[in-house]
Amino acid sequence: MKKVTWFLTDEFPQLLEKLEADKSPIWGKMTAHHMVEHLSFVLRICNGKMEFPVLAAEEAIAKSKRHVFEYKNPFPKGLKAPFISEDLTPIEYQTMEESKTVLESELQAFFDHFKGKPANTSANHPILGPLNFEEWAFFQTKHISHHFSQFGVMEKEITPY
Repeated sequence: MKKVTWFLTDEFPQLLEKLEADKSPIWGKMTAHHMVEHLSFVLRICNGKMEFPVLAAEEAIAKSKRHVFEYKNPFPKGLKAPFISEDLTPIEYQTMEESKTVLESELQAFFDHFKGKPANTSANHPILGPLNFEEWAFFQTKHISHHFSQFGVMEKEITPY
């Protein structure tokens, strides 16, 4: 788990700083600005600011969890969550710098949300079901590094095993 929290607390801010607003994606249609706001949205699901129902059936949850937590493969390029629109969502914050600041605060809110709570405290992921702090930290490390590699900020995704 130390590798996961180390990425989120130490490496993430340095990599985010390197991300430039005009950076083109290696794949996908999101702009760098859209990607930063997408990461903020997903963090709001696990930091207590936005409750999301579990949308998948139990069998699908188990299969999805195996793919995320057991297989050492990165997320496939172009993977799209079924609850996310095909169209790019409108940019919420006017500047990339403002969106980066919000992203950093959403990540801090994630740590704050779980701080001092029992280990079995969870927040729902729409596809993976209820996840505890360690599972969310693992997922976020994999998810954030997936998108950072999409924009060339990282050479490859982290598989936090």
